[in-house]
Amino acid sequence: MIQQITTNTLSDTINLFDQYRIFYKKESDLPTAEMYLSERLANNEAIIFAYYETEQEQTKQPIAFTLCYFTFSSTRMAKTLQLNDLFVLPTHRSQGIGEQLIHHVFAYAKANDYASVGIETAMDNYGAQKLYQRLGFVEDSSVHYSYGV
Repeated sequence: MIQQITTNTLSDTINLFDQYRIFYKKESDLPTAEMYLSERLANNEAIIFAYYETEQEQTKQPIAFTLCYFTFSSTRMAKTLQLNDLFVLPTHRSQGIGEQLIHHVFAYAKANDYASVGIETAMDNYGAQKLYQRLGFVEDSSVHYSYGV
């Protein structure tokens, strides 16, 4: 079952978000993770969807999430959605959960008049790249630069 996370249900995803960051070699930091996600939702800068394995209240914990940022394309003069983070607990991978979350994001984007959904992943995350290509994402071969401040 996929649900949109709100400020009232945000605590469900803090641990998952922290595990996602650890996967990308960041230090665990639950308080800052909670503050960061809370600010994104409060400022209407992002949307979070979580996948729950069960609907039973006593065991209702998400096993996967996706975090998307609202952005724009100047050349298309349109809204775009950046699927920035997607994480499935290692014990639940290869079960189609990530794919279900991505399809949910596609449906949200279409229903809310977004021009496109963008996605990025680490160069060595071959499993994710294979999934994204299978779902119709096209690799952008243009040169990208970033500047850390």
